[in-house]
Amino acid sequence: MKKTIGIILNNPDLSLGELTYVRSAITLPFGGRYRLVDFALSNLVNSKIRKIGVFASNKYRSLIDHLGTGQEWSLSRKSQDLMILQGGIPSYLGRSHCAVNLEDFHDNMGFFTHSSSENVVICASNLVCNLDVSKILEYHESKDADVTLVTQKRLGHMESLPDDVGVEADESGRVLSLSMGNSKNLGRIYLSVMVIRTSLLLRAIQQAMTTHSYDLVDILARLTKSLQVYSYDYAGYIRRIYSLQSYYQASMDLLNPSVVQRLFMSERDIFTKIKDNPPTQYGPSAQVTNSFIASGCDIEGEVNSSILFRESDVGPGSVVKGCIIMESCQIGRDVILENVILDRSVTISDQVVLQGTPGNPVAVRKGTSI
Repeated sequence: MKKTIGIILNNPDLSLGELTYVRSAITLPFGGRYRLVDFALSNLVNSKIRKIGVFASNKYRSLIDHLGTGQEWSLSRKSQDLMILQGGIPSYLGRSHCAVNLEDFHDNMGFFTHSSSENVVICASNLVCNLDVSKILEYHESKDADVTLVTQKRLGHMESLPDDVGVEADESGRVLSLSMGNSKNLGRIYLSVMVIRTSLLLRAIQQAMTTHSYDLVDILARLTKSLQVYSYDYAGYIRRIYSLQSYYQASMDLLNPSVVQRLFMSERDIFTKIKDNPPTQYGPSAQVTNSFIASGCDIEGEVNSSILFRESDVGPGSVVKGCIIMESCQIGRDVILENVILDRSVTISDQVVLQGTPGNPVAVRKGTSI
C-alpha cells in the first residue's frame, strides 16, 4: 500500500523486571524463536505496507541486531523501506507513560514529510496478535475517517490496566469520547493500534511542540467531536505484554493449539530472523509433554508444559515444569525448575531448585550462573 506508512512504537518497559535489564521490551524474546516486534512488523508487511519506521530507545543494540537488513520481512534498510528512528524520550502526563509520544515523531519529521502517504498506521510493539491491517484500512476509507482506533469490546474477564483508554462509540462506530485511565465503565478499550490521516498527524505534531501536550491520544480525546474518529472492533486473539506476569501468561497460551493456530498458522505469516539449527535431540531418558520446543536443544530430563527456545539443554534427572527457557540456557543434572523464566545464556548448576508460581514466576537475568 503505497499510500500508507507504518510506525512501530517502542513501548515503556513497565514492570518486566529482569527481562528488560539489557534490552527494551520491543525485542523481548517470545514463543521459542520470535521477538515482540515481529508481530507488529509482520502485521504491517502482510498488509503490503512497504515503508515502516521502528522507534528505538537507549537500549537499541538488540533491535538493530534483530532487524538486520530487513530481508526476513521483504524490506530493505538500504533503500529505507525499513528505518530505525530516534526515540525513547520520556514524557509523563499524570499517567505512567505517554501513549503516543509526539516528541519522538517531531524528531523524525523527515520520515513523514518525505513520503507521499495519505495514512499512517501506528502500532504498539507489546501486542501478541495476528492482525489483518488491510481490513482496518478498508474500514478507515469506507468511513472517510480522520482516525480509526482498533478496539476490543470489554468482557467480564478482561484484564484492566491503569493506563487503559476507554472508548465510547455509537452504533455506526463513531467515537463519542475517550476516557483516560477509567475504562471499566465503557464498552470498549483502545488496543494501541490506530490509522490516522498523515495531514492530521503532521498538524498534531506541530501543535504538540507549541502547546507541550505531547500525547496524541490525549489530543484526540479533546477533538472527538470535531474529527471523524471511528472504532474498529477486533474480535481475534490478542495479548498485551505489560508485566512479567502478562508475559508469562501470554507465553503459556502457546501451549493451547487453538492459540498457535490463530497466531502462526493463518494465511498471514509471522516473520522473524532466521537461524539455522540442527533438530532438537531427545535422549533415552527424556520425557516431554505439552511443551513448545525450538530447534537445536538437547533434552535428557523431563519437560512439562514449558517453552524452550533454541539451543537450550536440560540435563539428566532434571524437571522443568511451567517454565520459559530462552536461548542457549544450560540446565544441569537433577535440577528442579517450576514456573521460572530463564533469560538467554543462563547456566543452572546441578541440583539447584527454583520454584515460583503462575502468578509470580521467578525471572533470572541474562547471562546469570546459579
